[in-house]
Formats: sequence, structure tokens, C-alpha cells
Amino acid sequence: MYIAANSINNGKFGYNNLQSYYFTLYHRFNDKWMTATEAWYMYQNKTPATNGATAGSQLGLAMPFTSSSGTPYGYGSANGPYGAYCKTGIRCTSQEEALLNYTIYQIDHRNFIGLRNEVVNDGSGQRTGFKTIYYETTLGWNHDISDDIQLRPEIGYYHAFNAKAFNNGTRKDMVMGAMDIIFHY
Repeated sequence: MYIAANSINNGKFGYNNLQSYYFTLYHRFNDKWMTATEAWYMYQNKTPATNGATAGSQLGLAMPFTSSSGTPYGYGSANGPYGAYCKTGIRCTSQEEALLNYTIYQIDHRNFIGLRNEVVNDGSGQRTGFKTIYYETTLGWNHDISDDIQLRPEIGYYHAFNAKAFNNGTRKDMVMGAMDIIFHY
């Protein structure tokens, strides 16, 4: 079990000046199966509001980002990609909570298969540009080509519950394939 706090300061809005708290629990069932569950809470104080042109322009933010259909979905600034959807005022505390789980099966000493499930609440839209709850499930394979090179292909399904957060603001769902190559040195 691990408990951590990160970037503890005044928490004032700035590029990734996130105040964050984590709780992680690991469990190994046997030589082949293990799981890791993590929860976190992040926030920033005095985040600029994106509630409309008035709030954004009062803070000197750039014009709103828009989807291909013309729907605005967030303001850019020098301090980070997005402001927050504030209930009142031109600044507020932006926050995010998440819960995720990895379940991993070791095939042999060079191959692992993992399933990741995650729920993220970007309650003020500051982290992603959309004020919504996200769900994600990903199936991945870790293959150690050698002691120094690791290949990690994955396929995942993503869903945004309260906003069209994908494909330029036109879809609530997305399927994505990705791959990492890691060089250990």
C-alpha cells in the first residue's frame, strides 16, 4: 500500500501545478497474477473560468478552442491548455478524481498481458477541456524483446458520459490502438 502527496504548495493555477493525493494498493495473488488499484484527487486554485467569452477575455486568455462543428470547448493560456467551468466568478478551484485498476497476467519472463479499467471525473473540465466523467478499458501486451527493449501494444475503448469529448467534439466514444517502444538504459 502506498499513500503519496505531490506538488504541495499554494496550488495556484499554472502549467501542471497540480496539488495531488494518491492511494495505491498492490496485491500479488500468485506467481502469474497481480493487481494494482489506485485512486487520486488533484486540484488547482484560482483556475481561469471558461464559462464564456466574457470570463475568458477578462483574464486575457486566447480565443476558445473549437471543434470542427464550431462548438467551443476550452480556452488556451500560457499556463496550460484549459481553464475550468466555474459555477460563479472568473476563477475557481478546478479538480479531478479518478479510480483505476490494472490486472496483469505474466505469461512467461518476457510477456505480460494487462487489463486496465479507469473512471475519471474531470468535474471542471480543466484537465481535458470537457466537463464530464470518462470511462476507459484497455487491453495491453508487454513484450521484452531483450533486457533493454520493451514493446507495449494496446487497444482501448474510451467513453465520455456527459459531453462529446472525442473526434473534435463530435463523439462520446473512441476506440484507440497505440504502441510504445521503451529503451532501458
